Amino acid sequence: MLPETAHLFVEHLPKAVGRLDIFEMFEDIECPVAACRIVRSSGDELRRDLEHPYCFVELRKPEQLSTALTRLTGRTLFGKNIFAKPVMRRDEKARVEARRRARIEREQMAGQPPPLTPDSITARR
Repeated sequence: MLPETAHLFVEHLPKAVGRLDIFEMFEDIECPVAACRIVRSSGDELRRDLEHPYCFVELRKPEQLSTALTRLTGRTLFGKNIFAKPVMRRDEKARVEARRRARIEREQMAGQPPPLTPDSITARR
């Protein structure tokens, strides 16, 4: 089942990058963008010049996530190598984590002996 939306985290962007540059780059790889948010600093005024901008990109078509990741591998923007990886929204991440925990719990329960009950204790005597 595909997620309703597909989000990417793109890092190591050049400082001069703008939203239009991101939209154009994704158009070039034939994966149109629905939304883009560029983050230029962590809010720490002393470290502002040391940070590399990064952005979150929402693709128009979730099925293009793997295509975008493949086509962005090794890509440069203004002479800088950029890196992209998929991200999940917090609510999606919570659902995935809950399913993972439930699966682990089922696997652990399957490998353990049945719990002791009062009847099983008296039957052993």
